[in-house]
Amino acid sequence: EVAKSGRTVIFVSHNMAAIENLCTSALLLDHGQTVFLGPVKDGIRQYISHFRPTSGIGFLSNGTPRSGSGKARIVGFSIKDQNSAVVELVKTGDGLRLCFKVHASEHVENVDIGFSVHTEDNDQLLFILYSSYTGRLFTLDAGDNELYCHIESLPLPEGKFLLKAQLMANNEVLDFPQAGVGFLDVVEGDYYGTGQRSNRL
Repeated sequence: EVAKSGRTVIFVSHNMAAIENLCTSALLLDHGQTVFLGPVKDGIRQYISHFRPTSGIGFLSNGTPRSGSGKARIVGFSIKDQNSAVVELVKTGDGLRLCFKVHASEHVENVDIGFSVHTEDNDQLLFILYSSYTGRLFTLDAGDNELYCHIESLPLPEGKFLLKAQLMANNEVLDFPQAGVGFLDVVEGDYYGTGQRSNRL
């Protein structure tokens, strides 16, 4: 109401959803220095990319906040196409594999791996899938292991999504990297085979 009366209002916050809903332009500061000044959506993207890791390596580096017993840990994450090549971008409707590299300190049975997909700013949870939902549990050998989730046709619209993951076994959390494991960048594709464009999330 104050802004609509013709006054200039400066809203200072780290809440990206509030900024997107209330502001018409964004100013991003880092230690008092201007990093960005412009449209709100571009400012939010700059904020996220400036303060959050951009790869699985950054997300899963030593010192990342985690919870769990640590009997097994997610130490790497990548996205592969149908030809097993690591990719940075995935098209709506394409097949892909989410690849989780897991290091176990001991032999662990009945391992349930789950992942969740969130909006880029982690403001909204879109969906969760655990291997147990499909009737699959895994056995980890001590040392390095790899677990995959094959998605035959990606049902996400164009956008950038945050992926989180958790390892469980016998109702015990083994590892939960709290910031996530990486991003999933989706470009527009013809998911329904009709030539119609999908809406951005």
